[in-house]
Amino acid sequence: MRVDMTVNELVKSMEHYDFYVDKPDVLMGIAWEPVAKSTIAFDRKLHHEAGFVLPAKVTYDKFFVGPLSAYSPHYGSLEKSKYRMTCTAPENEILSDLFHRGIEVFKILQDSIARTSNQQFLLETVEDEDRLIVSLPVFEKRRSPIMPHMYLEDLAQNKKGTKYDFFSDDNPAESMSELDKATKDYPVPSEYTDRFDAIKSSYSVNELPVYYNDRFLPPHMTSRILENAVIELHISITHNYMRKVAEKFDSFNGNICEVNIYIPGSSRPLSPYKRKNPRDGPLLPSASASSSRDMTEDDPSDVPEEGPSKKAPRRS
Repeated sequence: MRVDMTVNELVKSMEHYDFYVDKPDVLMGIAWEPVAKSTIAFDRKLHHEAGFVLPAKVTYDKFFVGPLSAYSPHYGSLEKSKYRMTCTAPENEILSDLFHRGIEVFKILQDSIARTSNQQFLLETVEDEDRLIVSLPVFEKRRSPIMPHMYLEDLAQNKKGTKYDFFSDDNPAESMSELDKATKDYPVPSEYTDRFDAIKSSYSVNELPVYYNDRFLPPHMTSRILENAVIELHISITHNYMRKVAEKFDSFNGNICEVNIYIPGSSRPLSPYKRKNPRDGPLLPSASASSSRDMTEDDPSDVPEEGPSKKAPRRS
């Protein structure tokens, strides 16, 4: 998707998707199918998860898309961390109407399988504003663990059994794919490096599939450009009936499949009162004019031209 599209061109492009939310019969092609412990909204014809498409605006609230997302060692284990976005209606009237149409479609979809009236996690209303909550696990469990170190006598033709670092570029086995390279090179905050190293042989990184002008947006740029952006959002829907709790409820998850940026966002401006050193003196009237964050370090025009344009590399 190009960022120089007009609104009408954006709408026309979304109409080509099977599960664009404004199609009159969008729900006719849906069937709920059990997968593992969940139930997923499937495409009846192709028998895989359906990808619903709608425009949305990413809000500042509960916005966690940077490396390791909202992970805290005080709340759960690292491998269960998730990217998370809260979406609302864009300001443009046409796109706003389409977002609200999507909300109505998701309400009907929830009602078609829910066992209770208590339906949580996908949709919420805050001060009369409809919100859509979407997420994606940061990590995906590998089908079989990769040993951090292994003896490669046969592959390396080394009779002495030299021990190679499996995560090193010097490993002659060439066994790690591009996604494994992404896992190895994922920009993890230094305080969590040890935790990350302990799980990466069993878990691969799910890179957030965000695109700007059809180019994959690197993890270090995602937060600043996606925050407050207007997007074309692709999600699948998962349902779980939570019966083993005092008050039973239906849990719905909007799983991020793809995000195409239509209008790049900007980070929330810092308060002029948040200065590095309060001893510099009181705030002067002129200071407020230059208090917003410097965006030059993550200019959308700096998205790399080389590398994959679609899609983010994924494997387990």
